[in-house]
Amino acid sequence: MPPSKHHPHDKLFRTILADREEAEGLFRAYLPETISHDLDWPTLTLVETSFVDEALYDTESDVLYQIQQLSTGAPFILYLLFEHQSVSDKWMRLRLYQYKGRIWAESFKWHTEQEWLPPIHALIFYQGESAWTHSVEFADLFPE
Repeated sequence: MPPSKHHPHDKLFRTILADREEAEGLFRAYLPETISHDLDWPTLTLVETSFVDEALYDTESDVLYQIQQLSTGAPFILYLLFEHQSVSDKWMRLRLYQYKGRIWAESFKWHTEQEWLPPIHALIFYQGESAWTHSVEFADLFPE
């Protein structure tokens, strides 16, 4: 877990979204229906950890939840990332990919007998004054 943050928006974000009912409401509102309908909402569980790079503690906060899939019973991970930057960042997709790698590595501690990597669905909240201008597709970071 990262050191204690002193920014009011970090504390607010983490306090509200660490509440299971608040997080469930947010996920149900923003997840695609195909994903939301396949999740066993009573199994939604907060994971007390953070995957944000130490150098980015002032610009990012995160909250991680695990939940079971109805169709398979397998774990599914919901990752909330709050971006405290004032301009969109082309490299956010790369950082998110790195965070997902850390989450998958950590998942072996939670599910020691897992045979597959759990799917991760990330929701990113950006609070810049201007619209997000970069693609959200990871593949767009590569030349054509």
